[in-house]
Amino acid sequence: MTTIAVYKAQPIGTHVPDSLTIVADIPIPDPRYEDDWETHARDVYTQEGICVAEALCAHLPGGTVDAVLRHLLLKRASLLVVPF
Repeated sequence: MTTIAVYKAQPIGTHVPDSLTIVADIPIPDPRYEDDWETHARDVYTQEGICVAEALCAHLPGGTVDAVLRHLLLKRASLLVVPF
Protein backbone atom coordinates (compact mmCIF):
# COMPACT_ATOMS: atom_id res chain seq x y z
CA MET A 1 0.00 0.00 0.00
CA THR A 2 1.27 3.45 -0.88
CA THR A 3 1.04 6.01 1.91
CA ILE A 4 1.75 9.72 1.69
CA ALA A 5 1.78 12.30 4.47
CA VAL A 6 0.66 15.87 3.79
CA TYR A 7 -0.31 18.86 5.90
CA LYS A 8 -3.94 19.17 6.93
CA ALA A 9 -5.91 22.40 6.92
CA GLN A 10 -5.59 24.77 9.85
CA PRO A 11 -8.55 25.19 12.20
CA ILE A 12 -11.12 27.85 11.30
CA GLY A 13 -12.65 29.17 14.49
CA THR A 14 -13.66 26.16 16.53
CA HIS A 15 -13.72 23.81 13.51
CA VAL A 16 -10.65 21.57 13.53
CA PRO A 17 -10.42 19.28 10.48
CA ASP A 18 -10.03 15.58 11.24
CA SER A 19 -7.23 13.58 9.72
CA LEU A 20 -8.14 12.07 6.36
CA THR A 21 -7.51 8.59 5.00
CA ILE A 22 -8.41 7.66 1.43
CA VAL A 23 -8.32 3.93 0.74
CA ALA A 24 -8.36 2.81 -2.89
CA ASP A 25 -8.46 -0.97 -2.73
CA ILE A 26 -11.81 -2.02 -4.23
CA PRO A 27 -11.45 -3.28 -7.82
CA ILE A 28 -13.64 -1.71 -10.47
CA PRO A 29 -16.44 -4.16 -11.38
CA ASP A 30 -16.30 -5.75 -14.82
CA PRO A 31 -18.61 -3.53 -16.91
CA ARG A 32 -19.51 -6.30 -19.35
CA TYR A 33 -22.03 -7.61 -16.84
CA GLU A 34 -23.92 -4.34 -16.55
CA ASP A 35 -26.92 -3.68 -18.82
CA ASP A 36 -26.20 0.03 -19.16
CA TRP A 37 -22.52 -0.05 -18.20
CA GLU A 38 -21.63 3.32 -19.75
CA THR A 39 -24.17 5.18 -17.64
CA HIS A 40 -23.29 3.11 -14.59
CA ALA A 41 -19.55 3.78 -15.01
CA ARG A 42 -20.12 7.51 -15.51
CA ASP A 43 -22.30 7.66 -12.38
CA VAL A 44 -19.77 5.73 -10.30
CA TYR A 45 -16.81 7.88 -11.42
CA THR A 46 -18.83 11.06 -10.91
CA GLN A 47 -19.80 10.09 -7.36
CA GLU A 48 -16.26 8.98 -6.49
CA GLY A 49 -14.82 12.18 -7.97
CA ILE A 50 -17.21 14.32 -5.94
CA CYS A 51 -16.42 12.34 -2.79
CA VAL A 52 -12.64 12.68 -3.23
CA ALA A 53 -12.87 16.38 -4.15
CA GLU A 54 -15.07 17.17 -1.14
CA ALA A 55 -12.75 15.27 1.19
CA LEU A 56 -9.63 17.01 -0.14
CA CYS A 57 -11.24 20.46 0.07
CA ALA A 58 -12.46 19.82 3.63
CA HIS A 59 -9.16 18.49 4.98
CA LEU A 60 -6.25 20.03 3.05
CA PRO A 61 -4.94 23.58 2.97
CA GLY A 62 -6.25 25.63 0.05
CA GLY A 63 -2.77 25.89 -1.46
CA THR A 64 -2.43 22.12 -1.52
CA VAL A 65 -5.86 21.74 -3.14
CA ASP A 66 -4.86 24.33 -5.77
CA ALA A 67 -1.61 22.44 -6.48
CA VAL A 68 -3.46 19.11 -6.76
CA LEU A 69 -5.91 20.65 -9.24
CA ARG A 70 -3.05 22.13 -11.26
CA HIS A 71 -1.18 18.83 -11.46
CA LEU A 72 -4.32 16.89 -12.36
CA LEU A 73 -5.04 19.33 -15.18
CA LEU A 74 -1.45 19.11 -16.41
CA LYS A 75 -1.65 15.31 -16.45
CA ARG A 76 -4.79 15.52 -18.60
CA ALA A 77 -3.84 18.59 -20.65
CA SER A 78 -3.61 16.55 -23.85
CA LEU A 79 -7.36 15.91 -23.57
CA LEU A 80 -7.97 19.66 -23.65
CA VAL A 81 -6.00 20.38 -26.83
CA VAL A 82 -8.13 21.56 -29.74
CA PRO A 83 -6.94 19.99 -33.01
CA PHE A 84 -6.64 22.33 -36.01
